[in-house]
Amino acid sequence: MAAIELTDRSRASAAREGSNEETESDSISLAAKIAERENGDITEMDSQYEAAEESASLSGRARSVPVTLRPNTHNNASTQIKICNTPPTSPTESSSAVEKRACRICQSESGVFVRPCACAGTMGDVHESCLNEWLARSNNNEICEICHQKYSKSGNVLQPIWKWRKPRIEMTNLIELASVVCLSLCLWYMLALTRERQFIERVFYAGIPPRSPDIARILVTLLIAATLAGGVMNIVTRVCRYINKQKAIHFIDSQANKKRSA
Repeated sequence: MAAIELTDRSRASAAREGSNEETESDSISLAAKIAERENGDITEMDSQYEAAEESASLSGRARSVPVTLRPNTHNNASTQIKICNTPPTSPTESSSAVEKRACRICQSESGVFVRPCACAGTMGDVHESCLNEWLARSNNNEICEICHQKYSKSGNVLQPIWKWRKPRIEMTNLIELASVVCLSLCLWYMLALTRERQFIERVFYAGIPPRSPDIARILVTLLIAATLAGGVMNIVTRVCRYINKQKAIHFIDSQANKKRSA
């Protein structure tokens, strides 16, 4: 009986050892499969990352490339990051950003700028039309309020007629124009009356001395002509003054700014 019990115990222990060996072999094969799968996933991730990096380097624009890293062995959560492939800034772009210019009056970045005074930087650029309008409204003597230097200019230029300001017509101007028209009609009537009375033929050709009505007509004609000439000269002066106001000053770069640019 003792021999039978020993045989049963040996068989049970052998069966246990065989089952343990099978369990160990199964765990080893499972671990090998997991390792192979992880290696395959890592290889596939590396290939995806290399392809994404190559495509991002080929494209000129900046874009985000999602990349999945190797899963952590301690915790099964995967980490995801974004790599931004930004192209380097060229020297021309940086210089253009630094040299961005704008008018100091209207703050516009378009148009042609001049630097007629000693101001530098962003305060030196100004539009010619904006500066002309500013001088017309401020009524100053063409001196910069910032650097107190006189603006550099090369003369006056008449603006296009569609840019002219509307004239301010008052009642006195209308009365003056009406009086000039009336005086012109009166002068025409006096000259017609003198011709009708044959004043020139009687006095200059026939030698007859002028009569008192002839002298009165001559004095009235001279008075009307003088008044009419004064009214016409006043209107012409105002018209010329209005046209001169439509001229714009042509500004040029000052010598200080020319030296800075050189």
